[in-house]
Amino acid sequence: MKSTKARILDVAESAARRGGYHSFSFRDIADEIGIKSASIHYHFPTKGDLARALAERYRKEFFKALPAPRSVDRKTSLNELVNALRASSQQDGMMCLCGMMAAEVDALPPEAAKEARAFFKQGIDWLEQVLSDAEPNADKRLAKALAILAGLEGALITRRGLGVPSGFDIAAREIVETLTGEIITLR
Repeated sequence: MKSTKARILDVAESAARRGGYHSFSFRDIADEIGIKSASIHYHFPTKGDLARALAERYRKEFFKALPAPRSVDRKTSLNELVNALRASSQQDGMMCLCGMMAAEVDALPPEAAKEARAFFKQGIDWLEQVLSDAEPNADKRLAKALAILAGLEGALITRRGLGVPSGFDIAAREIVETLTGEIITLR
């Protein structure tokens, strides 16, 4: 059985991925788990602490699931990135947690905003390394990495906004192929 702390994080993550930081309260989480709000405060003194922990856990798990840059070929790396983001949107239409948090970053507590930004920084760094063999120009490599991550996060929003699951797939294929020449395989 999962620890209380892990259950709190799971419930909070699900709520945040559906509706953002302001879509849940400690009371909502406590009611769903069947504990007192004070138990949540024991693990996370403030909602900002909880949001920071959520973003940190999400970021670490997300990038742990991706291959180390240049450990596999570029196409495989890009496939894994796209499929990881795609999987996040297939769970009840949820969004990438850090994408949701980034959309409301100015309204987040500073510790949560910092961790949400760390997700994007790590994503850009990862993509730059993946693209390094194909794009020797550092400025162009950074531009492509930014465009890929922004495009994929935008495709998640568009998929959700349109309510058309294939919208992400179509956009992701076009983004990656246009910017890298690689044809990805979705699963």
